Amino acid sequence: MSRCRVLFIAVVVVSLGAALAQTQTSTKAAKSAFRPIDGDAYDLVYLGGKQPLFLRVHVQIAGKTLVMLRPSNAEGAAFSLVAGVRRTSQSADLFARIDTNHDGELSEDELRAIPQTLHKLDVDDDETIGLEELVPFRSQFGGPVAQPANASPSDVPFVLLGNPAANEAAAKRLVERFDRTDQTGHAGRLTADELGLNSDTIVAVDRNADASLDAAELANWLKEPPAQVELVILFASQRGRPTIEVLKGESRQLPPAMATKTTAALGLLAVRLGSVLLELRARNLMSQAQDALSVAQSNFYQADKDKNLYIDPTEFGALQLPGAEFKTVDANGDGMLFRDELSAFVKQQTATAQYKIEAVFSEEGGSLFELIDTDRDRRLSRRECWTAFQRQKTRDVDGNGSFSADELGGTLRMTFEYGRLPLFNIDAATAQGNQGTAALIRNSTAGPEWFRKMDRNKDGDVSPREFLGPRATFQKLDRDGDGLVSVDEANQAQ
Repeated sequence: MSRCRVLFIAVVVVSLGAALAQTQTSTKAAKSAFRPIDGDAYDLVYLGGKQPLFLRVHVQIAGKTLVMLRPSNAEGAAFSLVAGVRRTSQSADLFARIDTNHDGELSEDELRAIPQTLHKLDVDDDETIGLEELVPFRSQFGGPVAQPANASPSDVPFVLLGNPAANEAAAKRLVERFDRTDQTGHAGRLTADELGLNSDTIVAVDRNADASLDAAELANWLKEPPAQVELVILFASQRGRPTIEVLKGESRQLPPAMATKTTAALGLLAVRLGSVLLELRARNLMSQAQDALSVAQSNFYQADKDKNLYIDPTEFGALQLPGAEFKTVDANGDGMLFRDELSAFVKQQTATAQYKIEAVFSEEGGSLFELIDTDRDRRLSRRECWTAFQRQKTRDVDGNGSFSADELGGTLRMTFEYGRLPLFNIDAATAQGNQGTAALIRNSTAGPEWFRKMDRNKDGDVSPREFLGPRATFQKLDRDGDGLVSVDEANQAQ
């Protein structure tokens, strides 16, 4: 080998070594760039597994906390949990209603017993449990009916901790979700085991020393909750791409079912919580500020019907400013809203809305109701409930003969983003309108005529109540003895 070639290779090796060292240094610098700041942490509790999981989220914008950056007149919380668009069936709290022994698992017997367990909800007494009976606060055409504006997102499997009221609400939901009285004998209380924590962690707030916490003790304990998983979300600037990662370094004792596994790709962080995959991402929506101004100015010219270059109170509604009143936007109160006044109002609203962070939750995959409702008629029939366990048996990951909530769950998604402006905030009620709650009754042509006429609820089976003949005849037709006459059994009787 020539001296020139040897010299060239040596230069390349040295250069690669220097580049690698620089890369390692920059990587270490990037990992060590995060420094906690007082007030940058927000605590969440995940309620979807066998035991709660406590998460702490650190949020910083260009090295500052949200409170540091928000305008003094900003309303609402700097960090909030938001229920994203959900199908109506995902809002039906079916699991808790049929988990009759409160062990956090659904056995085959509990699934088979759904018709009896939920019989009181069968308002129309048709021997099925309809979606509109499970979710009464929804219109039959889809979307929720009017609710208080500040109602908490109770259909989200996370709770946000913070002020006393939030902690009290969280304590109540924790007790409702994880209190297994039949097994522990502590009615309305949670033991350390039910919380998935070491018994020493609750001693300080266990006032009556009964090795469990009631809702009041639990709310007090939630003032300083543990951080089993810590997330770091850094917004480099108003227009830079944010980053999200799991904070490492501290040894955390997680229950086996809550062990985390993370991967990062294209700004997406995946954390496995038992059998459930939680996808986390951060988005920068600051570009909406200029978009909002452009939309508002375009609406101004469309709303100005008489083309006198200002908006009067009769034209104000066409501006489509959610929650705004004419007298608020008309800064000088002269009854004429000019474009400059509208622009100033939108800019002020932008500054107020976008210096807060919203954790928007959504869920992919079928809900428990949808997993049971195989014919998609928005009703749970007896046969669907009786066969549900066998149909979904592959979801029993741990092989214990029952389903936990996370084994039945799909992929959860939580997006951390700047607060959405009203002009770009999709109304969940409107978005949910695509799925109504009214049953989809289908007139089947299967089976003999007598069968179709007796099947009054049109669920594809004839029950003893529907059968108009003698009991002995029903039992003869019911060849498999399951308590229902199916289409096949009716055809065999011909």
